[in-house]
Amino acid sequence: MRFSETLNHDYVGLNASSALAIHLEEQALHIGSRMQIRIRADSFDGGIRMVGHGAGIAIVPKAAIDRRPSEPAYRCVPLQEAWAHRRLLLCARNFEGLPAYAKALARHLAD
Repeated sequence: MRFSETLNHDYVGLNASSALAIHLEEQALHIGSRMQIRIRADSFDGGIRMVGHGAGIAIVPKAAIDRRPSEPAYRCVPLQEAWAHRRLLLCARNFEGLPAYAKALARHLAD
């Protein structure tokens, strides 16, 4: 589904200062539209629950859906835009200089 096809629906948005909320609203502006935010949630989990109760649609990371039990109350459809397929990077000035717990986290995330 294209992001532009969703913009005539009510959204369950995230906190207005969250990086994802800002990014989505910027993407809507780039195509000359605005998101219709009906309600805001403090977390992906809260947003997904609101969607399940019919409050609107939401854009959340696939990982947020994957860690929840499957529910018939909502359906998930991937967005087709290239910007929707984010690649996250872990950055550090010097990975060798990190404390042991941070090195362990970096190794875990890299696997």
